[in-house]
Amino acid sequence: MSPADTLLADLEAHGIELQPDGHRLRYRPKAAMSPALAERVKQHKGELLAALTARPQPPAVGQVETHADREWRRFPAVCRRWPDGRGWYDPTQTAAVVALARAAEPPPAPRGAATLPNYNNQLTINPK
Repeated sequence: MSPADTLLADLEAHGIELQPDGHRLRYRPKAAMSPALAERVKQHKGELLAALTARPQPPAVGQVETHADREWRRFPAVCRRWPDGRGWYDPTQTAAVVALARAAEPPPAPRGAATLPNYNNQLTINPK
C-alpha cells in the first residue's frame, strides 16, 4: 500500500472527504482536518492527486439526478387540472391515492353507538 493510499484510508477513518480540483485538493468537513493530517496531505499532494484522478469520481452534488428532478420533468407531461379548478393531479397516481385515503378513514360507527360530540357539544346517538 502506497503512502497516498494509507493517507486516504486515514482521512476516510476521520470522516474527511478529499476531492481533486484541478491541481488543488479540496476536503470537507474542514473542522475534522487536524494540523498533522493537513501536513501529511501537503507532503503527499502529488501522489494524492494522481491516486484520486485515477479513481472514478462520483458526480458532483449538482449533477446527481434526484427523485424531485425526475418528477419535475414527468409531472407536467401527465398532470390534469381538477374539475373544480383547485389544483392539479396525476391521473396515473389517483387510484393509489384514493385507496390510501380510504384505508386511512376510520370505519363508520355502528348504529346505536355513541359518537364524538358535534359542534353543539352534544353527544349524538346513531338511530337504530
